[in-house]
Amino acid sequence: LLLIHWPSDNTSRSHSSTDPYCNSNNTLYSASKCRQSTWKAYEYIFNNGGAKAIGVSNYESNHLQDILEMNSLIPSVNQVEFHGYWH
Repeated sequence: LLLIHWPSDNTSRSHSSTDPYCNSNNTLYSASKCRQSTWKAYEYIFNNGGAKAIGVSNYESNHLQDILEMNSLIPSVNQVEFHGYWH
């Protein structure tokens, strides 16, 4: 199982993405397009046998909607954090 850990960009300047949609320092940055671009990469890995399943983690319904609008593979799982000490 290969998971996208978090539905937002990495705003760290030292780890900026090469994907213009995922690089918050780029004028093309779009959180929705970043999620879709990342999902396309995961689909590629899955379709080429690199993972038996792909999913997401900590996605809310609006984040999932970005993926569902692509009309392609849907996440196998949405792992969420939940425990007695959570906020």
